[in-house]
Amino acid sequence: MNIKYNSTLKVSLPEEVSRMGNQATMTSLGNPRVLLLEDEMSALGKTLNRSYANGQAILEKTVSSIRMSMESG
Repeated sequence: MNIKYNSTLKVSLPEEVSRMGNQATMTSLGNPRVLLLEDEMSALGKTLNRSYANGQAILEKTVSSIRMSMESG
């Protein structure tokens, strides 16, 4: 289940998030419970909003990718 989750997530994340390359961010996204962790989601949103003009849209795509990856797992 974890292998399928991680492989689906890797190919479905928005390019902007994949390019971030921040190990802490990628590690937190590797845990599907990140959707339930308000602090981590807030931090990710702040990072994306700081880095990109369309940060909220990228966050929504990221959340969608996580959900899709959970379903595939």
